[in-house]
Amino acid sequence: MLKCPHGGTVTATTTNQHATAVGDFLVRASDTFVIAGCALNISGSPHPCVQVQWVVTNTRSRAAGDVTLSEASVGFCGA
Repeated sequence: MLKCPHGGTVTATTTNQHATAVGDFLVRASDTFVIAGCALNISGSPHPCVQVQWVVTNTRSRAAGDVTLSEASVGFCGA
């Protein structure tokens, strides 16, 4: 399960329809990540996280021309 630091849930949607591991399609850094329920609030104004910028990926594993992600991957969430 992926979450932003403010409690929002991150949902990944991959366009990879070829490479799988343990029965699921591999998620890539270029895939779509939607963040719902982020509670970030600055001075009374909501500023929810809307994107994930991946900074640590699987550099030795690629699928459909892009690096894949795993439990060891690290991403920053932001507006």
